[in-house]
Amino acid sequence: MITHLTPIKSKSQYDAYINRLDDLMEQESLSKDQETQLEHLSILIDAYEQENHSVDLSSLTPIDIIKFRMDQLQLRQKDLSFIGSSGVVSEVMNGKRQLNLNMIKTLSTELDIPVELLIK
Repeated sequence: MITHLTPIKSKSQYDAYINRLDDLMEQESLSKDQETQLEHLSILIDAYEQENHSVDLSSLTPIDIIKFRMDQLQLRQKDLSFIGSSGVVSEVMNGKRQLNLNMIKTLSTELDIPVELLIK
């Protein structure tokens, strides 16, 4: 058990904090101290990940971002029928057709992708 929380300085400390966070999250009920520790661990882990695992999204195209999100949601190209026919979806995903404003709005809503990432 971790008794004193400090900012994460190493991969092994990060792993220990992740393991403790997992342990706390698996419990059915938490004491007030455990709830506080869970909150503090989350903040420290997030700060470490932001500093050490941030992704430069500027090099990604909107299609890269859509494909990444589709992978996360376990979707296939046919699941994007909400933006058009299978031919339109294919053309968009292969870079032969630009996303239009309606497609961007719909993709943002349906896939929970910020509009800013779809406009380039």
